[in-house]
This record gives sequence, C-alpha cells and structure tokens, in this order.
Amino acid sequence: MPLAQGLRLTYCISDGATIVSHPIVEDAKIMRALPNLRHLRVFHLTMVHNSVNRAAQEANLSQPAVTQAIANLEDEFGCILFERRSIGMFPTQSGQLLGVRVKRALDFIAEAGQRLGGSTRQPASRVTFERFVSTSQLRALSAIAHTGNFAGAARYLRITPPSVHRAATQLEELAGVPLFERVSQGLVLTRIGRALARSANLAFHEIELATQDIAAANGIIRGRVSIGSLPLAQANIVPNALKLVLEKFPHASISVVDGSYEILLEALRNGEIDCLIGALRSPAPAVDVEEEVLFEDQLAVLARSGHPLHGKSALSIADLARAGWLVPREGSPARELFDELLADSGEAPPEEGLIETGSFTVIRAMLLNSDRLALLSVRQARDEIAEQKIAPLPYAMKGLRRAIGVTTRRDYLPTELSSAMLEALRRFAVE
Repeated sequence: MPLAQGLRLTYCISDGATIVSHPIVEDAKIMRALPNLRHLRVFHLTMVHNSVNRAAQEANLSQPAVTQAIANLEDEFGCILFERRSIGMFPTQSGQLLGVRVKRALDFIAEAGQRLGGSTRQPASRVTFERFVSTSQLRALSAIAHTGNFAGAARYLRITPPSVHRAATQLEELAGVPLFERVSQGLVLTRIGRALARSANLAFHEIELATQDIAAANGIIRGRVSIGSLPLAQANIVPNALKLVLEKFPHASISVVDGSYEILLEALRNGEIDCLIGALRSPAPAVDVEEEVLFEDQLAVLARSGHPLHGKSALSIADLARAGWLVPREGSPARELFDELLADSGEAPPEEGLIETGSFTVIRAMLLNSDRLALLSVRQARDEIAEQKIAPLPYAMKGLRRAIGVTTRRDYLPTELSSAMLEALRRFAVE
C-alpha cells in the first residue's frame, strides 16, 4: 500500500490562525525542491577543498561548470554560499549550514549505493552510483514507491508517464540490480528498491531542512515540522505543544498526522514526519530509530458510570472475561497488557464479540452508550472521569503500565523549529 494511504492530517496550523482536517495527500514539494545532485556534489567538493579548481578536477568537470553550479545553488537558496578570496573559496554562514545538510544528504545516497548487490547482474560500484545517479531518477523512484505505478507517479510529479518510465529504467540500469517487480496491482519495489527509495527521501528531506536552517539563521522561522501522534497524545499533549510553539514561532507550519503505529513508524523512517509520540515499543522496532521515555502511563478497566459491574462489591477476573470489550489493536503495548491480564488469571481471551479500535472517539462513544469495557489510559479519559461519565472499575490490577515517549530517527538533526516542538512535547508530557 502506498505510504500516503492510511495517513490522515489532523491539524495543519499556519500563522497561528487556521486549523483544518482532511486526508493527507502526497506532497511532492520536497522532491521538486531538491537541486541538481551534481550541483550539490560540486558544492560539497568546493567546501572540502576550498577550491573551485580542485572540485572541478575531482568531479571531472570544467572550472566554469563548477562556478555555474554554485551560482545556480545561490539563486535557488537565495543567499551567498561562498566568500571568494584570493586564496580560495570559503563558506559563508549560510554555506556552512547548507554544507552540513548536503553532506548528510550525500551520505544517505552513498549508503544506498553500498547496499547494491545480491543479484545475478553486476551491481554498480558505490563510487559509480554516487557519481552518476541523478535527481530525476531518484524523484521517479520515490514517486513510484508512493503511488505504486508509473501513471500515478507521473501525476504525482506532474510529468509524463514516459518520462517516469525512462528515469526509472535508467536508475535500474545504473544500479545493476532489480528495483521493481510487476504485480497485478501495479509495481512493487524490491528490498533494495525500498531501501534506495528511503535513502532518497531522507536526502530530499535534508535539503528541505537546509532552507529552514538558513532562514532561521537570518531570524526567519517559516519552516514546517510534522508530528506523528498516537491517540493518547492527541487530547492534551500535542494541542498544548502546538500552542506553545506557535506563540514563539507564529509563522511556522505544523502538521499532525495520525494513523496506526506501523504506518507512522514507516513515515518516520522515510523522513515524512519528524517525530512520533505515543506508546513506545520495547525493544525499539528498528535499528534506525531511537526512543525517549517521557512518562509511564497507568491503564485501568473503564466503564460508563452506572455500569452493572460498578454495583458489585467485589469483582473477579471472570466478571471481566465475560464482559464485552473494546480492545486496542493487535501488536500494541495496551493490547499485550490486555491479553496478559486474562492469561495471568487463567482465563482465555475472548475470541468473539470484541471491537478492536485505536480511536478514542469510538471508544468513548461505545463506553457511554453500552455496557462494554475498555482497558484505557486514565490520563486519556481524565475529562470524562472528572465529569463522572466514565469511571474505573474497582478491580485492583498490577503491572498495567506502559512507557509513553517520543521516537525519532537515530541520525535525526532537528531544525530550530523541530527542536522547539520536541521540547514542548517533553514539557507537556511531563506536566
């Protein structure tokens, strides 16, 4: 399934004025904004050597071509990147900021080149791949990964299907390994194709963040930060964090995306969101992400006020096992605790009549209008508990706690805006 399907943009706040809710759409902005990779390479070489001539020699280009490439980048980023001195080329503050991001972007592409192999065809060498892969080829790969076919990728990029097909074919020939497989529903990426698409997305994201870094250095915070939010954080933590960040940076744009943990994790690893807040998994689900525990959340068995079980002087696990339940999704920490609750008591988990959902809106409505029970965060339902609409059942349970925190990419380098958002999430999670 294309990644964008299944994600939902729940808030898009800009200039502190607008809140909208609509399905998330594929955003080709990052890919369209990515400069020519060859220009980025010669920019990096010029920084390394402080010399246009040395950069031209290493890139096997003419000196005027390197000079023109740097001039094109200065036009694209709207700033001077180098001070031209008699003894060489020295990066300005903007050049240094761009240089950090460009190095990271090129490293992502280099790592992708290192993964090539495992095919009967001769894979490209890392150096060959890094030197000749182009922006248009990586754009095509990401678009195909996003949409699942050439026609969708063409609409996504606003170019013709033959152009997408040509770029994808050239990329596969350069890589020397299969990147695509045809299936009845369209195209799917091979393991190497998926890894390469992820590296491309992360490279694109670094260049987008470079524009934010440069603007911030000039006192302008107009960037964008994207948060993946699981249900617990949506009631209080995230809205309060948004308010705090927008008070400091009123011209920032913030998107909050909800969905299943698996989809949000994939979006995080692809650079489509900057962080993920909610229940943590232990151990961390992938080697390229890291988790930060913010607090431990207490779960309880909740029911509507006036539920028949509230009238019992003593509850047994058998009483709970016979009830109708609203349960979390399979694989979530809360679902594991639910299964353990019954398993430890010797009762088999109910096999029929369960309603499985991660939506607090659905859980709240079903609790208020039925005799179903839910194993739910006391913190998440605190307003309903305070209003005496929902109440915990008088059943003492031990060990029903889960870690709540923030998940980020292990190599993530936040902008000033995303750093402020992370700090705000930490603050309100603790409060």
